[in-house]
Amino acid sequence: MALKDSFRIATRRQAVGIDVGAQAVRLVVLSCNARKREPVRIECIALQPLAPGAMAGAEIVDRQAVARMVCEAFGNVPQHCMSGALRCAMAIPGSATFTAHLPADRMNGAPYGDASFEPAVLMEAERVAGIERHALAVDWYVDDSPSHRGAVAIAATAREHLEARIECAAMAGITLTTVDVEPHAALRALRHAAIYELELRESYAAIWIGRDGVSGWRIEDETIAAEIRYPSPE
Repeated sequence: MALKDSFRIATRRQAVGIDVGAQAVRLVVLSCNARKREPVRIECIALQPLAPGAMAGAEIVDRQAVARMVCEAFGNVPQHCMSGALRCAMAIPGSATFTAHLPADRMNGAPYGDASFEPAVLMEAERVAGIERHALAVDWYVDDSPSHRGAVAIAATAREHLEARIECAAMAGITLTTVDVEPHAALRALRHAAIYELELRESYAAIWIGRDGVSGWRIEDETIAAEIRYPSPE
């Protein structure tokens, strides 16, 4: 029996999603079979309440308190859900993240990887976020979706939000694989679910209702054809 369990664990890949909210820290442990195309399985969900004042909107006010609750939340996860190396990701609220698409003609012909490419992207991120460049954390990629063909998709957040989450995780003894935007992470989960629920290349709408708003996307031919966002859940 032990040998069988060990083999099952070895063939499953596991990951943890961490969400630091206004009132609690939430963990979701996921797994999937490394050899078979099967649905992702939720192994465990753990929740640990935060003391009042630990958070102020998207800002982490008391990093030690958050780190303690992250550590305690991991302590509530059954041991069999924590076997092997875990890839850990932490979400940043959508309200703290700014996204934009920079049209190809705004790049002045600079090819991806050219010395003039990065300054153009950073300048656009600074304009969209309204935050000085040195205080921004920026990521981008060249978008191949039909609605933004050839454009550069940009995501930016205040560097302090990123550094605070990395520091809290480190204080809890956790190394983050990535820090992601909450609505975008939800979209990937919805698109993954659609693989098993809908016909191949079938058009559909995906909707995510989060703490700081509602996001919606129309998926056509497996790409994002349109998207909307309402900043308030109400």
